[in-house]
Amino acid sequence: MSTNSTHRDEDVAAVFGRARGAIRSTLEAQYFVPEEDAQEIELSLYEWFHRFSRRPGTSSPVATLRPTLFRMTCKAAQDYWLWKHHGGRITDDTIRFALNRDPEEIAIELELRVSRTDEEST
Repeated sequence: MSTNSTHRDEDVAAVFGRARGAIRSTLEAQYFVPEEDAQEIELSLYEWFHRFSRRPGTSSPVATLRPTLFRMTCKAAQDYWLWKHHGGRITDDTIRFALNRDPEEIAIELELRVSRTDEEST
């Protein structure tokens, strides 16, 4: 494995690690995904983010890909509920409210929150 590849893997782990709390919070507190399922989604998101950051033609710093990670978090939560209810009508009002919010809006809120936390820690 090359040094650049190793460095990229470390960057992916670091970016994901800093975003992990926001990801988990979004899955569990905003989309009401049960903890065990949220853990599985989180693992899938990490694997996806790792592949996404290494796709051909991606030379951008990994940190610049974080907003896409947050959009995928929201998309994964929405897909989870569609799968869970087999595409049928969701009757739980809190879940329905969460799913009716614009995922892009939630992703932007996540990015702002994590960006502020990053700034405060430096």
